[in-house]
Amino acid sequence: MANQKVLVIGWDSADWKIVNDLIDRGCMPNLKSLIENGVMGNISTLHPILSPMLWTSIATGKRPYKHGIYGFSEPTPDGLNIQPTTILSRKTKAIWNILNQSGKRSVVVGWWPSHPAEPINGVMVSDYFHRGITHPDKPWPIRQGTVSPEEMQDELAALRFHPSEFTEEEVTSFLPKAYMIDQEVDQRLHLCAKTMAECTTIHSAATHLLETEEWDFGAVYFDSIDHFSHLFMKYHPPQQKHVSDKDFEIFQHAVESSYVYHDMMLRAYMQLAGPDATIIVLSDHGFHSDHLRPTLLPNEPAGPAAEHRDQGILVMKGPGIRKDHLIHGAGLLDVAPTLLQIFGLPVGEDMDGRVLTDIFETPVEIESIPSWDDVAGDCGTHPEERKLDPFEAEESLQQLVDLGYIEAPKGDMRETIQSTINELNFNLSRAFLDGGRTLDALPLLHELFCNNPSEYRYGIQLAMCLKKLNRLDELEQLVELLNDRRFEDSKTAIEGLSHFKEVGQIRMAERRKEKEEKAKENGETIGDDANEDPIEFVDKAQARQDALALFSKDEWKQINNLRSVATINQYAIEFLKGYVKVARGDYTSAIENLKKSIEAEPGKPSLYIQIGEALLESGELEEAEAAFKKGSEIDPLNASLLLGRARCALNRESYEEAVELCLNAVGEQYHFPMAHYFLAIAFRRSGRTQKAVQALEISIEQNPNNVGALELLSHIYKVDLEDVESAAEYQELARIAGEVTQEQSDMVESYPIPTLDELPENSMLKDRLKLPEKGEAAMKRVPGLGVIANNQVAVRNPDQPFVTVVTGLPRSGTSMMMQMLAAGGLPLLIDGNRTADEDNPHGYQEHDKVKQLAVENKWIEEGTGKAVKVIVQLLEYLPIHLNYRFITMNRDIDEIVRSQQTMLTRNDASGAGLESDKLKSIFSRQLKRASEIAAEAKIEVLDISFAGTIADARGTAEQLCSFLGMDLNVDAMIEAVDGKLYRQKKTTSDQ
Repeated sequence: MANQKVLVIGWDSADWKIVNDLIDRGCMPNLKSLIENGVMGNISTLHPILSPMLWTSIATGKRPYKHGIYGFSEPTPDGLNIQPTTILSRKTKAIWNILNQSGKRSVVVGWWPSHPAEPINGVMVSDYFHRGITHPDKPWPIRQGTVSPEEMQDELAALRFHPSEFTEEEVTSFLPKAYMIDQEVDQRLHLCAKTMAECTTIHSAATHLLETEEWDFGAVYFDSIDHFSHLFMKYHPPQQKHVSDKDFEIFQHAVESSYVYHDMMLRAYMQLAGPDATIIVLSDHGFHSDHLRPTLLPNEPAGPAAEHRDQGILVMKGPGIRKDHLIHGAGLLDVAPTLLQIFGLPVGEDMDGRVLTDIFETPVEIESIPSWDDVAGDCGTHPEERKLDPFEAEESLQQLVDLGYIEAPKGDMRETIQSTINELNFNLSRAFLDGGRTLDALPLLHELFCNNPSEYRYGIQLAMCLKKLNRLDELEQLVELLNDRRFEDSKTAIEGLSHFKEVGQIRMAERRKEKEEKAKENGETIGDDANEDPIEFVDKAQARQDALALFSKDEWKQINNLRSVATINQYAIEFLKGYVKVARGDYTSAIENLKKSIEAEPGKPSLYIQIGEALLESGELEEAEAAFKKGSEIDPLNASLLLGRARCALNRESYEEAVELCLNAVGEQYHFPMAHYFLAIAFRRSGRTQKAVQALEISIEQNPNNVGALELLSHIYKVDLEDVESAAEYQELARIAGEVTQEQSDMVESYPIPTLDELPENSMLKDRLKLPEKGEAAMKRVPGLGVIANNQVAVRNPDQPFVTVVTGLPRSGTSMMMQMLAAGGLPLLIDGNRTADEDNPHGYQEHDKVKQLAVENKWIEEGTGKAVKVIVQLLEYLPIHLNYRFITMNRDIDEIVRSQQTMLTRNDASGAGLESDKLKSIFSRQLKRASEIAAEAKIEVLDISFAGTIADARGTAEQLCSFLGMDLNVDAMIEAVDGKLYRQKKTTSDQ
């Protein structure tokens, strides 16, 4: 096995419910062939079910709190903006890095996230490569950093596919009735074509590389099934009540078509890999396609994840792998360890998954090492100075604010950045909960909720933490607060919606007046408005477009937010009340609340789990079983409902039925220690003692502190197996586990739950509302240099004078350079507002507007023919249409850090409090990004040494004259250099 090829193909969101139906109909013959010659089964996802986190867990075998990817977006390294999550945030090796160290060659295409592409042995094409960055009607230029090695970028760029290249016949293969779509008002056909083009681009690059490159390991990721599902699953048969007949007629086959297309592509991969390769097809989660499809999505950043299902698909075929075999209990974390086993490499003990031993025809011996991260050697990752910590970005931003070089982001951008950081922390807390690390999740959730009490979901997750830790008084206080908060916010939201309605009616009246005047000029008349309520959607497409046009995209977002808050969710309120009472053991009262919750929301399987457990604990077995069965009618594959039914069967002494139900539960969700525990009970009572021991061992492996499982195993060894020594060993482990649990409980600090009056004012919904005024316009940020290589081609007038930009890190000598240029005769773009002080006795030579360059940059046109100082962190916000030349000041980073700290201390500013080593790492990344910006925008750069200028001012002055093509006053420039200001100079003791 160790020398074979392995190809992993990722189909985001692929689900057995769709796949099985298509295979039965003969529509996916290639996947069927893999299944018949290999193994298949469910693969359990992780929570939260967010793809960048999940695919990184697949590639590393580690949970998110170990690998460092926490969501879809993150702050930019300068802390002034946000960006899609990059590979630079990953803090552990992926499978291709481990293989890189082991002499293997890899081809990785489109993995999420993988930008910028890593310099692996082989070829990596990042997840930015295939993405359309403009409307499908416009060109899609390739982005920088998407291909490694870089010299292959042009070769692969030629393989990118644009929507305009699709023929009508190809489009109608996905949407046979596309001709019925009015593309003037309906963008769904554009979105379909865009997704098809992106998918085809990945396939084109991947098949080319797999055919032309040498490789041992291949990994190709497709996000298109997920995109098609989010776009069109609502139209998938059977028709839902809220879907119009026309939409159903047009779009009902779109999702199935995407699956069939992927199966067609799969054939090419099977041929390219060859018969002796191991091929793995998997998804990170499934997608609801039946009656469990949500009608409305949660109004939150990751709201679409509500459409995801916990079980994805896993198919594996290759030498040494069993044929036509069904496997159970696979999880995303098991993929990387299993791949290492296939390659004959040891598994990292710090990986959270296991080798899927059941897939192999013969037993395998598993070797391990403590961690692959500790293994030295070239692993093909980016250098440390490029790594990004999104939380450090916020801290480094504060450092620059305190130094006076930039202003903190204001208004919408500041809120967006903070919201992004909140979302990362929320996802991290949920990952901790999913991994059983409740103590790590608790402080994160408490801070999130107290600072953002209108984010109801923070409070719900905090309640789960408190319940798990048996902090019942705090749980009860929190639930009361959540209920009060909900009613208070509902009133505010209703008032906000009323205001938007009034504003919309005013705008409608203004629009009607304009239409009437225009019609009068043309001798025409206009009919009645089709939409009387401006904040309610209407059915007719044109009227809907008219309604949408009344408000900006941000205003509609706020209207939808207010709508979701305005309606009191009685289901959630009663559920929470019952949740508390169940925790306290007051089952009779809890049942009353849970029944009310079911009346408000009868289609929620989770409710039947809660009420079933409450009924079971209160001894009402028949009602409990009826509740579990009712829930199973809604969701037959729900593992918790299956377990509930198994527990009822145990109480009825139907042990074989209990065994079957428990096996079904762990088949759907293998990492389910309580299901294995009750399976053991059912096995023992049916006389299968050894099976019971095996089930308990799995339960304990999944939860080492499961006191009940340890005590039962001890009892079995003592009574059934008469093994006193093993019984004593497990009894001792049970005692230790009990102490650990108590210690954990004792470790929990008191997390006070505030009252309604104590909540921070700036986070209250009423203070967050931005109610528009009539005719209010949204500010648009001018594009900057950072998007030249991505979205636009810079169009510059070659005859236009240059803007000379003096740049560098704060305290690197940029002020001294500006003084030299001014003395030499080059005009400066400055305002003189920042006066000289002890840190800069000769003046800063700055313009205040530079601090807000990220928000507004048009003013810098005044700098043509002049010099302006811009620190490296702000370069990418320079407008794209001007001619630039950069003078970059370089100074020893230790000296810069020391100078900044001295300045912060002198000004009594706290700064970010970052350690020097972290600051130096951040600065190195920022300098590298500045070089990339200049290269992408084809800007000529002159690098000047600060220390070199102090030592040889004349040499620097002459360099400047040559670079600028100007006859500057060299003697005056030399006079401007004050060597006495070379403070914090690095000495030999610093070396």
